[in-house]
Amino acid sequence: MAMDLIARAIATTAKSDASQALARTVSLDLFTNLPVRAINPAITTVQSSGHSTAGIGAATYVADALATAALAAAHPRLCKQSADGRYFRFAHDAIAVEQAGATGMPGVNDQPAVDAAIRYANAVGIRMVRFTRPAYELWCPARTQTGYGFGSDGYPIYVSDSIALIGVPGGTTLTLKNSLGGAKSTITQTTAWGQWLGGGILLAPNPATTNFMDYFHAENLILDGGFAGSVATNAASNISDKGIACFRGIGRWTMDNCTFKNFAGEILYGGSGEVEFMATRNLTLDNSPQAAYNVSGVKKSVHVNLQAGNSYQPAESVGMNGATFIGGRFYDGYSSAFIGGPDPTYQAGYRYDFPVREATDSPPWVTFIGTQFENITTVSFGCWHRGRIVAIDTTVSIQQGVYDVFLDVESWADLRTGFEAVGLYGPQNLTTQMSGCPAGTYFPATANVRVNLTCRRTKTAIAASRSHVNALRLYAGLYDKDSCHFTISGEAPVAWAVLNAKPASFVMPLIELANFRRTGGNPLAGVWSNPSAAATIDVNDSGYVFQGTGVGPWPITLSTTYGYADGQKVAFEYDSGTAVTFAATGAGMKLAADRKLATKGDRLTLRYSSAAVAWVEDGFVSAGKLTFTGSATYDAPSIAAAGTATTTVTATGASLGDYVERISLGVSAGGLVVTGYVSAANTVTVVLFNPTAGAVDLASTTLSVEVRRK
Repeated sequence: MAMDLIARAIATTAKSDASQALARTVSLDLFTNLPVRAINPAITTVQSSGHSTAGIGAATYVADALATAALAAAHPRLCKQSADGRYFRFAHDAIAVEQAGATGMPGVNDQPAVDAAIRYANAVGIRMVRFTRPAYELWCPARTQTGYGFGSDGYPIYVSDSIALIGVPGGTTLTLKNSLGGAKSTITQTTAWGQWLGGGILLAPNPATTNFMDYFHAENLILDGGFAGSVATNAASNISDKGIACFRGIGRWTMDNCTFKNFAGEILYGGSGEVEFMATRNLTLDNSPQAAYNVSGVKKSVHVNLQAGNSYQPAESVGMNGATFIGGRFYDGYSSAFIGGPDPTYQAGYRYDFPVREATDSPPWVTFIGTQFENITTVSFGCWHRGRIVAIDTTVSIQQGVYDVFLDVESWADLRTGFEAVGLYGPQNLTTQMSGCPAGTYFPATANVRVNLTCRRTKTAIAASRSHVNALRLYAGLYDKDSCHFTISGEAPVAWAVLNAKPASFVMPLIELANFRRTGGNPLAGVWSNPSAAATIDVNDSGYVFQGTGVGPWPITLSTTYGYADGQKVAFEYDSGTAVTFAATGAGMKLAADRKLATKGDRLTLRYSSAAVAWVEDGFVSAGKLTFTGSATYDAPSIAAAGTATTTVTATGASLGDYVERISLGVSAGGLVVTGYVSAANTVTVVLFNPTAGAVDLASTTLSVEVRRK
């Protein structure tokens, strides 16, 4: 009973408190009507049913210490004076743009309301602005300043302090229009700088207070810039029309489930700001005659399922100081560039992409985890790149003077043909001045590059006879042969080839083949060679298939005009026509024996030895005959204890270095040990040794031998 009385007393008190609170709150139809309403002095809270349109933007407003004449003057959409002289301000933890007067109606410019919501949120410490409807129109405001980057006017959305902009699940579309509400590509504003389009979102902390904001977050937003021109060239570009751009410092820049599309400038731009960290998830950047993705001023970033393309440059990221791409793809463009480093503090007096790094920090790796590149003419990589990429109808280019590149590349030919999967560049000399750097800054030799390359063709490509032209193409320059290493597998017409004149000190990097086959019917991963006389070959391919003409056989020697990495291999195979020969001590070679390729399928494999400064024999296969036999009648003399006797047997085709596999006698060996070896061309020497305590005298018999080609 006592407990029941206590509960009833508490309930009565709560009801009384609620009644008093309601007595201090008054309902209002529209917040814009507040100036003509006198509010009882006991009332501190006003609840509206809409902002300026019935049913749109209902909110609660309070009269407190923050609600002042100054706040009302700066933010009239969210703070007003009532007819009795008091000020009431918007009072929620988050603000919807409707609560600042947006309607989301077609043909209505909601840009002033969106801007008012952001400005007010920053002023009173609200950290979230919501777009609660599926679509809005934002007209580009007037631009009075002459530059294109800094300044606060002329941008549809200007962010100067930490804020989160959140759309509805599935995405809120912000359609951007020109200042008159027409197509954004129709110019309505021209400043002293040039034609002004305005872009989408500008992130730029106010320099009068700070050049840094703690964070910016966007979620479920679709910004449509309205660009409808060609992206095949950058002729239609306008740098004032960036989709989302940072021009000053941000601590954390994050975006989830957002799309920015159809802009005449870079779509995502972080090139001039000091961004400490960026993270995106399910971000799409599409359709620009400039770069879709350009975040050169971002120190660290992580991108999960980033989609960027249908642009002149799907990516132009110079000076990246550490980025990770998990999945995602870059697609449909002329070129892309990923240049790791330098430290975003940069070295005074050096070009923007000069490769430097913090001496006390880890390497500024750009890491790819299953990232795909589709239909881009060339994707160029600079220093500090690693991971696994898939390239479809796209050439991967390792630029001159680059180092620390470790990539697994899966390259597919599909709708494009005649392109190299990977191109490697090196400087022609070590005294080429690097433009944009102090005098005496030269391009170094390309070094510490490791690429595992697999070339493939889709069924569509096979049916249309499309393929790569080379798996690897070396644009002759200077490489560090001891740290550059390529492994090639899959299929292509040619495994690797050297293009352009070779500098005097040119040295090949190490190139290995692993389960590679040449398309086009050639049984060897190499190129056709048609000697009609003695020939010297300058090895610049993985192999050569001979179809000789004339009388022959033609002697082949190898040039040593430039160097190779230790262990480099090359194969020679005979197909048809005149035979070719390789002398055991021929120029540039050291072989186990003279070799002749005269039967289809005969193959000689050589390996470059840095110690010998020559190509040494790594393997020889005669497709015509692999075993050779011979026999002779032999009446051995009596062989004393511990004595020996020798004889020879002709085995036509046997060569020095071949293996004597079997020796047989027509009688019992009587305890003798019988061995043999190839002692000269076509000749096997047989040795009979008597290990017993007494003499052994065999009867005359047939002595037979069998030899296997080495």
